[in-house]
Order: sequence, then structure tokens, then C-alpha cells
Amino acid sequence: MINITLSRNAGFCPGVRRADTEVRRLIDERSADELIFTLGHLIHNGHYNAKLESQGVRSVSLTDAPRIIEENRGRRITFVIRTHGITAEEEACLYSLAETHEGVRIVDMTCPYVKKIHKIAEENTGENTYFVLYGSPTHPESIGIMSHAAGEKRIITSAVEAEGLDTGGKIPILCAQTTQN
Repeated sequence: MINITLSRNAGFCPGVRRADTEVRRLIDERSADELIFTLGHLIHNGHYNAKLESQGVRSVSLTDAPRIIEENRGRRITFVIRTHGITAEEEACLYSLAETHEGVRIVDMTCPYVKKIHKIAEENTGENTYFVLYGSPTHPESIGIMSHAAGEKRIITSAVEAEGLDTGGKIPILCAQTTQN
């Protein structure tokens, strides 16, 4: 017989738990003519995302948004920003769409920890800094974070890369993608 002990910390992280709670609320409270979309998959979990899809919550890209809005005039449309966030440019575009189209709303479920890194990047980077993010160059969270940093910037994936980094005399600002150890 195998004894299995489930860690009391098992399950969603706080940011995903928050997003899950909000999306479930949106599903439960939506009107018959309301459509709900997530910008990219809400989280990295295929079973979870398939369940959302079965409940009518479709994952789309920002490039789909104008078509969705046009094809569904008169309906309420909710776009949910995924927990990993989106780029600053995508966010500006999305909010612009919501401002110019009645019935479109944005629910930002970017993890608060990711938002904190966005703010660090925005407030602490510029001409005299070199922003370094420890993370995955292709991960949506990293891509979003990098869009908030001004000046020179780079994503590194290892301590070896950090050791060999030449910041050219600029002030290094180091952050890490939240899903990195």
C-alpha cells in the first residue's frame, strides 16, 4: 500500500487562484448575450483551459479582438487578461478598444506579483540602466515584463549568462520571472 500525502501548499498559486475565482464569478453572473474571452490561456494547464472552453470561455489573441467586437455588436463582451499578463502595447490597444466600443470590458487578471515587476521595470529603467530579467525568453510573462522596461535590456536563462553580462557601465536592474526558481 502506498501512502500519499498532499502538501498543504498544493494547488494554484495566489495569482491563479484569484483569476480562477474571478472567471468563475464572470461565468456564473454573465447574461445570456454576454461573451467571455481570455487573451491567451488564462493559465498553463490544458485540462483547466479545456474546462473553461466547455463553459463558453474561449482563448483568443489580441488580433482577434476587433473582429470579435465587430461580429458581436450589441452584445456585452468581456476580455480577461491572463495571469501572465500581456505587453504594455497590447494592454494600451485593448483598453483603447474598450473605450471606443460600448459593451466591451476588460478584466485584468495579471498576477499581482507580475504587475509588481512591471512597475519595477517602469519606474527603475531608462538611459542609464541595463534591465536584466532572469526567465524564459519565449514565456508570455517575460515578454510582457520586457515591454515595461526602458533602455537596454536582456533576458538571461542561467547564472553563467549573468556572470558574463557586460552592462557597459550602466546600472544593472535585475528581476526574475515569477515562475523561475
